[in-house]
Amino acid sequence: MSKIDSEKLAELRKAHRVVTAIEVEDNGETLCCYLKRPSVETQTIVNKLAKTDDMKALSVMISNCWLEGDSVIKDDPILLAAVGNQFGQANQPAAKVIKN
Repeated sequence: MSKIDSEKLAELRKAHRVVTAIEVEDNGETLCCYLKRPSVETQTIVNKLAKTDDMKALSVMISNCWLEGDSVIKDDPILLAAVGNQFGQANQPAAKVIKN
């Protein structure tokens, strides 16, 4: 498991503001990765890819947002899908507040 210490996590958050830590289990082993929010460019590419190839879109999203972690996640479609699902839930649109 590729967990990072709190100091390294603080550095990543300082550099990227929002960092999502995701853990997945595979055959009793816990694997971990740290992802930043996607850029507008990444999101645009992923949206286009998703129309024809969901797995490629997911791979591009995770690869472009990857900061640290167990690299086996990026190469295993089952683990990649599990991380993608969690990452999607963590990156819901921000709450909107309109003040007059």
